[in-house]
Amino acid sequence: MRRVAATVLSGLILASCATREEAKLPPSPYPPGSDMAVLPDGAGGIYKVGNPYYIQGVRYVPKENRRHDERGIASWYGPNFHGRKTANGETFDMYKISAAHRTLPMPSMVRVTNLENGKSLVVRMNDRGPFARGRVIDMSYRAAQLLDFVEQGTAKVRVQYIERAEIPPPAVPKPPVQEVQLETLPPLEEAAPAPRPTVYQAPITEEPAPLPPRSSGLYVETQELAPISSQIYVQAGAFSDPYNASRLRDNLQHIGPAKVSSTVVNGQEFHRVRIGPIATVEDADEVLARVVSAGQVNARILVDEWQN
Repeated sequence: MRRVAATVLSGLILASCATREEAKLPPSPYPPGSDMAVLPDGAGGIYKVGNPYYIQGVRYVPKENRRHDERGIASWYGPNFHGRKTANGETFDMYKISAAHRTLPMPSMVRVTNLENGKSLVVRMNDRGPFARGRVIDMSYRAAQLLDFVEQGTAKVRVQYIERAEIPPPAVPKPPVQEVQLETLPPLEEAAPAPRPTVYQAPITEEPAPLPPRSSGLYVETQELAPISSQIYVQAGAFSDPYNASRLRDNLQHIGPAKVSSTVVNGQEFHRVRIGPIATVEDADEVLARVVSAGQVNARILVDEWQN
């Protein structure tokens, strides 16, 4: 794989969204070395598509797309969000198999495959994000652990929509508490306090949430697929007019080896302006930042299968 010109890759490395969290990890419910994977039960959640929104000048349009199939860079999030509400009202548990996506409806079942090692998981997508440029999906800590990219922080992945996720019925409300009339009694006579016995008190330790029974249907398995050789690009734009693509390519040559390639989407030909292939995610982050600074706010990082 060729590297972007050395003049482009100075020393700037952009931090990813939530891949290097310093917070203390809460206790895990899994035995050491376990490969168990448990989906969130969806309690408290609602089905939600959402309205268009802007982040850092980029417009995102949530929608239902049964054919959604993309390749890009995944990151992960964990302790800093553990126990908080997700965008659709569920509770985020970093040890459950879940994810955040910018535009897919919530909750959805999606398959995420690590292209670098072939490991693949079906996850419950129930949150919005990631909002760091250059990332297509944020995995929970446990999902990233099973896809084997926690330490490196990012991975080249494929994200495929499967179906809507089920939403459990609301919990049965508790019966109202009966009011009790309190009667005031006269004070008791003072008595000498009894001596307090010396009792050893064990230190209080936080216990992990218990795992659901196997019969719950919330368990999923990691699949082992064949790794796919792939390349990283920064796509600055796509145009129906080849002249506009050529002009942008020429304007970006000071950043890296920009090229124009053509593709057909829904019967229409588009001319894509890309820089790459790029060797690492860190290098791609830097190139993306420079392309955005050059005025291409909708630029993004893409992953394509290897092409000679």
